[in-house]
Amino acid sequence: YDGAIAGTDAAIAKLISALKAHKLYDDSLIVVASDHGQSLGAHGEDTHGIFLYDETIRVPLVIKLPKAQPAKHVQARVGLIDVAPTILEISGSPVPSQMQGQSLLRIARAASAPDQPVYARTDFPQRGFGWSPLESWRAGKYLYIRAPKPELYDLTADPEAKKNLAATSKATLETIAAQLDSFDQHFTKGGKTAELTSSE
Repeated sequence: YDGAIAGTDAAIAKLISALKAHKLYDDSLIVVASDHGQSLGAHGEDTHGIFLYDETIRVPLVIKLPKAQPAKHVQARVGLIDVAPTILEISGSPVPSQMQGQSLLRIARAASAPDQPVYARTDFPQRGFGWSPLESWRAGKYLYIRAPKPELYDLTADPEAKKNLAATSKATLETIAAQLDSFDQHFTKGGKTAELTSSE
């Protein structure tokens, strides 16, 4: 994975050099993000694609604003779904009302921005192995994974997601699951979510 990081660094350096050489860097908007992390053995997964724990769904997001925009470090958890509306707002283009996500400039302007709920999904288990797709909802301190056997983790007390609270925290599980259901109904056609079947 060091090679991938080095390759990305080299490509970004080349882009920045070219922008500076053409005197375009100061007015440029540059967005760098990753589409996934790497489990590196956590939860028994060597790479990525099957599971939805923080090792694979928590990724870097760096935005270099044009010089007229003040810089801000945002600690809040946000989603990659917010990148497109952010780019549109920075460029002065209207953000379509039907667009999912929100501009991160609004979050950056807030005195203390709360973490945003973040959705993730993987269809690789279904396509690769005939198992169920997985969905996750990261809200507050909790990570909920919708699977044939639901998983719920308190990542404040259990940052490595090793103690599944689904059996002992039914009320919290139902609340978080309802939030994911609401998200699914809002953003899927007909309000239908994927049917989960056992992978055993």
